Amino acid sequence: MATDQPDQLLADLAALRADTRSARHAYWLPVGVFGLLITAAAPLYVTPSQTCLGAGCGGGVVVGGRTRTLLAGLGGGATGLYWAFTIVVGVVVTAAWYAWYGRVSGVRTQVRLPVLSWTLGLLAVVVGVAALSLVGLALVLVAYGRSFLPLLVIGVGLVVLGRMERSRLLVVVAVGLCAWAVLCALYNVENLAYRVVAMMGAPDGSMPPWATTVSVVVPGVALLITAAVAFVVDLRRR
Repeated sequence: MATDQPDQLLADLAALRADTRSARHAYWLPVGVFGLLITAAAPLYVTPSQTCLGAGCGGGVVVGGRTRTLLAGLGGGATGLYWAFTIVVGVVVTAAWYAWYGRVSGVRTQVRLPVLSWTLGLLAVVVGVAALSLVGLALVLVAYGRSFLPLLVIGVGLVVLGRMERSRLLVVVAVGLCAWAVLCALYNVENLAYRVVAMMGAPDGSMPPWATTVSVVVPGVALLITAAVAFVVDLRRR
């Protein structure tokens, strides 16, 4: 009987640990917000040109030379402002959501690291790239035209959040987002959409302008699906 008590205690502790880890998986809201905002950036990436096979096609609306230079690492102009807004909203939503969720559920998750990652990433991109653009480095020109750094900043923060939540799903998706950001920096992913449309018989001159939005629509939809899956799992565990 005495032997059974320690075993039962260990079993109860293991069950409590499992329940606590399940209760901590509240990342679906910030991930969903990021997914929605990334997908909503698609109009900024629509290009008037219907054939975009060169290395310089990146899309984005321009507003003001000074704003474009300051936010060059975020895409410049209206695109840069939108990405700055997206990251700031993600930081605020994540901090507020987990603070509220901790009070309601009784299980507090420290999200300082992912919030710090997004904040420092935003500052590094804005300040660092703006400074480097003065000397005209090639890496800055790539970031300026391709607008991949915001996705990379968001992806790194989500990796940290996934580690804090001990969620393999979120870590895998976030790493995939980082890899996608790097791919968008090195390759015109919209070319894949052009090839698919061309296989359907469309001539090069009639390629859809929305094909250039693939770089943000794909990761945005992926995050929305991840958030939906996490939300359903969270409901089933309650």
